[in-house]
Amino acid sequence: GVYSEGANPFTMTNVNVGYNPSESKGGGVRVKTTGSNVAELTGCSIYLNLATAGQGEGGGVYMEGGELHMTDCEIMGNQSRYRGCGFYSIRGKTIATNCNISYNGSYSVEDTNFGGGICLSDDSKFIMD
Repeated sequence: GVYSEGANPFTMTNVNVGYNPSESKGGGVRVKTTGSNVAELTGCSIYLNLATAGQGEGGGVYMEGGELHMTDCEIMGNQSRYRGCGFYSIRGKTIATNCNISYNGSYSVEDTNFGGGICLSDDSKFIMD
């Protein structure tokens, strides 16, 4: 799908991201920000993406560090092997306004799967309006 590390700013508006496999993290969108950087997704549809491998996290969106603002976004039908099938965040803050995160799930049969829709790790914050 889309991979961004350290881009400032990182903005996606009215973009469809679908049918992407990743052998690691973030099948649809993977954003890594640092410090006070803010990434923005507006009016985006992130659907039917897949994060595989042992630490397959964030089938739809994988967010690391910094801050992410999502407005009017849909994250639907994504899968991961490990956790955060729709959305996964580690050490970050996310503000989601008018977003739909649904029909996401794990394809693994192991007992270590967490957060079919949303999984937060390492002091992450998620605010949904």
